[in-house]
Amino acid sequence: FRKEIPFLGANNNHPPFFGIFKKGAMFLKAGDAGADLFPQEKLYYVNPTVTNTGLALAFYLGFKKVYLFGVDLAFEGKKHHAKGSAYDTLLKDMEKLLKGEIEVEGNFGGKVVTNSIFYSSLKFMGESVKYFKSVRKEFEVFNPNRGAKIEGATPLREEELENHLKELKENKKTFAERFWQETVEPLKEEWFDFPKLKMQLMTNFYQLKMVMDEVLEKTERAEDFAQTVAEFYDYIRVIRNHNPILYHLLHGTLTLFLAHLQFGLFADVPTPQKELYLKEAKKLLREMLQEMEKEIYNLYDYFPF
Repeated sequence: FRKEIPFLGANNNHPPFFGIFKKGAMFLKAGDAGADLFPQEKLYYVNPTVTNTGLALAFYLGFKKVYLFGVDLAFEGKKHHAKGSAYDTLLKDMEKLLKGEIEVEGNFGGKVVTNSIFYSSLKFMGESVKYFKSVRKEFEVFNPNRGAKIEGATPLREEELENHLKELKENKKTFAERFWQETVEPLKEEWFDFPKLKMQLMTNFYQLKMVMDEVLEKTERAEDFAQTVAEFYDYIRVIRNHNPILYHLLHGTLTLFLAHLQFGLFADVPTPQKELYLKEAKKLLREMLQEMEKEIYNLYDYFPF
């Protein structure tokens, strides 16, 4: 049945996934390493969940009215996703993270419960609706769900929703065909300078590795760590300006590692324990940089030349 469906997906989908549909096209998520390869406009307000991505995509494609079907962003009881979804099977280890502990205003009044991920999505969605409306005054967002209230979205009860849907006049089949013809742009090799990209990735990563090695050598005490972080961010800012692809590949991982390291170094424990922790952390960071280097080499297989 997938061969009857045209698929429009984000650039960070697994590449072969596009090939299992009738036809495939991708949009570009701002802040993603792969998106920086392309000259086209990137989508913002696309995180943290796919619901944010969907709303942003509808806006960038020029739609005037968006109906947020299934965007509850809150739940009753313990069920946060549909029965039989991956969250029931493959992602059971996320259960603690998805547990509802935050009370928010309901779409039709009262209070509902949400979790930290949905709460972040809710807040970003409210900000995105506000921004999109400021750019295009005619842009409207409707929320027909018995979930959380989304700032800027108009609550829409079932009977009101039916009246709205009756007004829709666009033929789905002809619209889909016209959309694909007028909106989707074929890939062109001249957009990319792959030899230059490969050289930049390896050169800049090697420089970063050298900087980190030098910084780690100077970090012998917990008190030195603040300077270590400062030097790291000075260099990562340079990379951001000159090699955004490498910046996006490394920034999140290294920042998270340094945050955990800082947490341990400033814990209320005896100095010998901190020194032992620092020694082990430096060893792990060097190993991580070596693994990153291997992964960057592995990226070569994804480039055509």
